[in-house]
Amino acid sequence: MGDTAASGMTPNAGPLPNGMNGATTSGGWGRYAGMAGQVAGVVSQTIGAYKKSSGTKYGFEFQSMVAKRNADIAEMQAADAMLRGQKDEQAVRQGGANVESSQRASFAARGLDLTEGSPLNILTDTRYLTARDVATTRDNTNKEVWALKNQAQNYTMNGQLLQYRADLESPMAEAGGTLLTGAGKVAGSWYALRNRTVTPGSAYSLTD
Repeated sequence: MGDTAASGMTPNAGPLPNGMNGATTSGGWGRYAGMAGQVAGVVSQTIGAYKKSSGTKYGFEFQSMVAKRNADIAEMQAADAMLRGQKDEQAVRQGGANVESSQRASFAARGLDLTEGSPLNILTDTRYLTARDVATTRDNTNKEVWALKNQAQNYTMNGQLLQYRADLESPMAEAGGTLLTGAGKVAGSWYALRNRTVTPGSAYSLTD
């Protein structure tokens, strides 16, 4: 003990554990615990980034699926509108034909000449009005079909855009990027801790 005191050194508890220096004393363990918390934080952030990207990707895919389904429905509605329009057009023609037939029968029963005068004018007007109603019906049908087909096209384009945005999402890439960023920070902290010099006054330092 006399040699120890004479040498000017404080009592030494023995060599430090492998890979550890004076940083493990005087709050060193607290620094290691803080770094462990930093690692846990990186892991949590990585998982969070993966889940967020996955949720975003799923959201876009679901919206794309809904848009495509709406496009299919609009196409079916357009086909139905065309069919209904054709039936309505046929009904208008049939109605006009029935009116003209009744007029002809009425004129014939009264012995009127259908090729001149008022009977001819009335029959001509009936044909004109029937043709006008048929054209109006056809035009309305075409407008409805066009609107529905245009709606279907918009749904299709929107669905494609949403699918494109979904394809851009990469949960693994997001998680990997977050992990690399966090790992770099942890590595920096570890490097700083490993290279921390022994502070004067610690249990392992030499006295002046």
